[in-house]
Amino acid sequence: MIPQTDTILADARPRPLAAHAVPGPSHLGSHTSPVSLGFGVLIALLLLVTPGAIVARIGRLTWPTAVAVGPALTYGIVALAIVPFGALDIPWNAWTALFALAVVSAIAWCLRIALGRVRDVNAEALAASRGPAFVVAAGVLLGSLLIGLAALRGMPNWQAIPSNWDSVWHANTIRFILDTGQASPTHMGELRNVETHEALYYPSTYHALAAVFCQLTGAAPTTSYTLNSLAASIWLFPVSGATLTWQWLRGRTDEWRTAGAAAAAAALSASFTALPYIEFDTASMPNLAAYGVAVPTMVLVVSALRHRDRIPLAVLALLGVFSVHITGGVVVVLFVAGWWLFDALWHPVRGRVVDFVNLLIIAIPTVLLLLPQFLGVLQQAEIIVGHAFVTHEGKKRGLFDAVVQHTRHLNDFPIQWVLIILAAVGAIVLVVRRVWWPLAVWLLLVVSIVHSSAPFGGPIGALTGKFSDLFYSDPRRLSGVITMLLTGAVGIAVFTLASIVIAGARRLVDRGSPRAWSAATAALVVAVSVGIGIAYLPRGQFLFGEKYDRVMVDAKDLQAWAYLATLPGAHNTLIADGNTDGTAWMYAVADLHPLWTHYDYPVQQGPGYHRFIIWAYADDADNDPRVAEAVKALNIRYLVTSTPVVRGFVMPDGLVSLDRSRSWEKIYDNGEARIYEWRGEEK
Repeated sequence: MIPQTDTILADARPRPLAAHAVPGPSHLGSHTSPVSLGFGVLIALLLLVTPGAIVARIGRLTWPTAVAVGPALTYGIVALAIVPFGALDIPWNAWTALFALAVVSAIAWCLRIALGRVRDVNAEALAASRGPAFVVAAGVLLGSLLIGLAALRGMPNWQAIPSNWDSVWHANTIRFILDTGQASPTHMGELRNVETHEALYYPSTYHALAAVFCQLTGAAPTTSYTLNSLAASIWLFPVSGATLTWQWLRGRTDEWRTAGAAAAAAALSASFTALPYIEFDTASMPNLAAYGVAVPTMVLVVSALRHRDRIPLAVLALLGVFSVHITGGVVVVLFVAGWWLFDALWHPVRGRVVDFVNLLIIAIPTVLLLLPQFLGVLQQAEIIVGHAFVTHEGKKRGLFDAVVQHTRHLNDFPIQWVLIILAAVGAIVLVVRRVWWPLAVWLLLVVSIVHSSAPFGGPIGALTGKFSDLFYSDPRRLSGVITMLLTGAVGIAVFTLASIVIAGARRLVDRGSPRAWSAATAALVVAVSVGIGIAYLPRGQFLFGEKYDRVMVDAKDLQAWAYLATLPGAHNTLIADGNTDGTAWMYAVADLHPLWTHYDYPVQQGPGYHRFIIWAYADDADNDPRVAEAVKALNIRYLVTSTPVVRGFVMPDGLVSLDRSRSWEKIYDNGEARIYEWRGEEK
């Protein structure tokens, strides 16, 4: 059984209070985890990779390729199911997920037979041979171990409730899917817009898979959120670095050199701050997962131009990455477009027209499958465009920050000069090898970061702004995409420099077998990768564990919710709360239904007249009849407040003076969390 974050509720024994009384200390029983953090991450990783890898193998992909694209295809299977299931009121759970896997596998088998005549056997013979594949796998495992070490060292309190912004929404979404069986991204308004259930699109594929993890293991939503996020962080980016480097170099140099550079990139992926550490720290988990599967998806799409029997798999993977988070899909389109314009257009696979038609064959069904989601996003276009992160430091500073990866969030740490210099060396190698498209994409992203920090004017600014808006005009998200490119460049640089050093030593010594010198090159690459990884390990472990600090939700909050859960009607009424403290977590943790399921500030946002009345005037209930109307309309019996609030925020106006209201009776107070019961009818 995977340990559950909310099992602490069962040990809490808070007692009811007389009005305004303060409880004595209550004991929280110690919780000993029967399963390690590593074992929980391993189960989450198997759930992420295995379903997609099964479908990939049915589609004749080799084992290394199947494992690399497995997560994208797994997300694609989930995405293919949850929208029609949601529309038809078919519950999403472990059994229906298994049914979806069976259906997709059967379709893949039929397509395998139907597309057998377009199979390119000669091209398949160019797949990675066993030796190079093992080299790349070793690099991926080393990178994963370094990222896992940062998580293990940085998260001693991994079962605590995280204090970052979006984590509460993600955990509540997992709980919502478990409770209702509704996992469609077009139905997330039923969770967010508590009063009106007004339609809202939010990508929920990541959460739907995490909900299946809960059902398979018995984990709580909060635990599932953490373990699935760690699994994505630890695995996806080493695989991504290796896959992208392989795509760049295969055909430009021999297979062993390609494998060495790819393995180095995978190992060195653990050293970059932006991915996965910053994304994990900000709780941008769907964005993190989508970035992690973007590169394997891109490579699968590109390979489908030669291996046309892979086109259905490319559609499924592309559907998956868009459904996890749209920005991940944008990355795939950006990389494919860069490759097409700067490589394939001049060196076509089967001919320019045929290649373009094949890309359309992949794109058109993907767009049709994503149409319900795209329509939902269009309704939120103003919110997305409204994001701005202007630094007011000028374009020169913005350019410097973009080039050295020192943008928002990243500027809290020293510049990673070693990686930046190595990336420059790798870029030179790419120029020598005539691999142009990564440099063109890098330049576009740098320009976009500068525009986001210090906007351009005129037509250039308008065009750049349209592109930047696809990433919320957020330098953090744009820097994450650059990190993918830098990872490959650094891997190429480290392997190239190591090869040069060993070649020089071999000329000096002038003896030894080629195998021994190859082993020396590998040892030097490993030593450099581990050395750099250990040097940057402290920042990684800090970012992993920073928000697992028990600040927003601590033992006293859990005690209060444990007591609230025992009160009459607590589970079948709406619990009034604030939108700036940690009380929104009561749904994910205790299955109590709060008025707010996400932090929301500085003003009460989203639809709901009565919710606004509670937010603004609850403590005026003695004199304002609108409060009683709102309490009745929302079916509220209890109100919960807690301290502290999110840094820089304040308690909603309607909740600051409840102690002076005769309409709300305080029935619990442990010095941090307070519970009030509605007495408006009795006053």
